[in-house]
Amino acid sequence: MSAFKALGICGVPMVMLAGCFNTASCQLDQVTMNPDVFFINGQIDAGYVVNVLAQRKGNAGTLVIDTTLSSTEGDVTKRRTVYFNEDEAQVVSFEFPEPTITAQQVTASARCTAT
Repeated sequence: MSAFKALGICGVPMVMLAGCFNTASCQLDQVTMNPDVFFINGQIDAGYVVNVLAQRKGNAGTLVIDTTLSSTEGDVTKRRTVYFNEDEAQVVSFEFPEPTITAQQVTASARCTAT
């Protein structure tokens, strides 16, 4: 058997090869949006909080979660990178003070990837 076949692609024995690849995935179980009030530079500012219930399926590592708040005033996207244990679920919150109180048709969406 050649050294390449014995060591596998990642330079480790074939029985350990599965550890060379990230087989984890991200699942979004719930995205909720609620009006809220923030203090920014000592001033009260109305906006929204978006809570994302994310779960990492598979080995421990980070999830990159992108959340977008859309309204008649445009779209705002925020990104967070969060560490998750194996098969762990967490609620990750995003604050959006950007829309004004006159914004209409406000919606939230999220997506995630395992890294």
